[in-house]
Amino acid sequence: MFEGQVAFYLNKYLGKYLNGLDAESLRISVWKGDVELRNLTLKPEALQDLDLPCTVKAGLLGRLTLKVPWARLGQEPVVAEFDRLYILAEPHQEDAGTKGKDAAEYIARLAEAELGHKRKKVAAAESKWLKDLEAKAQQQQQQQQLEGGEAAVQPQGRGGWGMGSLHRLIDSILGNLQLVLTNVHIRYEDDGWAWAGHRLAVGVLLGRVAAHTVDEQGKPAFVTSNVLLLLRKAVTLSQLGAYFDVDRPHMAVQNWAGLSLSDWDRLFSPALHLEQQQHDPGGSMDSLYAHDYLINPVSGSCNYTRRSSKFRQLEGSDGRPALPKHETALRLQSLAVALSGSQYVGAQALAEALDTVASRMPHAHLRPRFRPSTGAAARAWWQYALRAVGIRHLARSRSSSWSRLHLVCSLRKKYVPHYAKCLSDAASASGSRAGGVGG
Repeated sequence: MFEGQVAFYLNKYLGKYLNGLDAESLRISVWKGDVELRNLTLKPEALQDLDLPCTVKAGLLGRLTLKVPWARLGQEPVVAEFDRLYILAEPHQEDAGTKGKDAAEYIARLAEAELGHKRKKVAAAESKWLKDLEAKAQQQQQQQQLEGGEAAVQPQGRGGWGMGSLHRLIDSILGNLQLVLTNVHIRYEDDGWAWAGHRLAVGVLLGRVAAHTVDEQGKPAFVTSNVLLLLRKAVTLSQLGAYFDVDRPHMAVQNWAGLSLSDWDRLFSPALHLEQQQHDPGGSMDSLYAHDYLINPVSGSCNYTRRSSKFRQLEGSDGRPALPKHETALRLQSLAVALSGSQYVGAQALAEALDTVASRMPHAHLRPRFRPSTGAAARAWWQYALRAVGIRHLARSRSSSWSRLHLVCSLRKKYVPHYAKCLSDAASASGSRAGGVGG
């Protein structure tokens, strides 16, 4: 029963990112309050919510541990630990099964593609509407409880839990949540798609990051009073770096599904990639894990304070200056940034290619999978162009304003005479060529 409940909530919030999340993959010790998941692979669409024109080629979450002190819930922090988050991304590829379709097949599936896209948009809008409705109902319920007093909702009897007590418990759990993230390596590889003839690899390495709640003096503490009104967190950072490699070897693996945990570690472990940097800061040695760093590995700490709107109103009611909503104090041991000529050119090419793909994404489901030619193929591409322009125009019209309308009108006034001049120049050039032939 307990395994089923945990699996339900983990599937609800993590199921769209991870494979194999079910009761069989959970190892739960109820008396310890530990929920542990091991060796879960990432789904190809795991990065879809970020609206990035790339997909997950391979990915692994080595261990996810959730430590819940059931016996002292609300008195001790809940700890969430993530270890070995390895992600290898690649450019978004078109469906190989549809590249050979001809114009007739494209026209036949066009209506189906448009209908499927509309259904996805409707489902997303409906889901957002339901979430907003649920949040609004919860907010109204909380407001009614505040106006009526917590005593009105507190049930009679010993050990009774009222809604006010439950909300305080939830706030205490969320405000004192401890997060530990270790051994993270996110890598993007490009085999010449963005910059023809050159292999690119962009990666982020992280040894460890941990966050916990602190008191006014910056010491670790478990805060129970108005923890979400004034939230203080201390963050420690170890070995964070970013690299941009040009024409360095890529990870050559034929079967990602058959890799063991030790194989993943040999390929992605930040300790192995950072070891080269420690011995050769310039990254000039010729090895598989030599990198050209944009940001050399850096460690440090951070103190973060978030003040809610209600807290700021209370503090500023006596005429004192308003306190900032967010306040951060960052301390780094050392920070070294470098950018070579090849990195600059590669970054420009990659940014342009990603921007091109991102601009196609709103109407990618309509794009023909064959090259334009004559006849039906040409008509199919013209239909695609008209629909793509229509989608862009609809998106712009939804965010129209007087300033944009004024800009469009001014551009039209400039465009019409230029276009007329272009036509007259073309006509005069054609007449002069005809006169030359006749003479």
